[in-house]
Amino acid sequence: MGFGAINMVVGNLMALRQTQVKRLLAYSSLVHVGYMLVGVGITLYAGTAAGAAGGLFHLLNHGLMKAGLSGAGAAVCPAHRHRRRTPLMISDYPARRGVIQ
Repeated sequence: MGFGAINMVVGNLMALRQTQVKRLLAYSSLVHVGYMLVGVGITLYAGTAAGAAGGLFHLLNHGLMKAGLSGAGAAVCPAHRHRRRTPLMISDYPARRGVIQ
């Protein structure tokens, strides 16, 4: 459980500093692995299967969500790539202009 908690804290702190979309999603995945590890740790500590079931359910949900985000990013990237050859930044999204510098 301790390793999962460390993953969550460090991953969230690192994600706060990111400006590239790919890196932000990568640190988000690190945090979610921490959530899953806490579920497994609860199973080992308490001896119930509920923590493992929650961790596996979160694994399924995270996989579906990340696939959807990758598809959305792929839809945005071709338009971005025609303009310039730089990584996709959070500030490139129209809804975020002016909010994140």
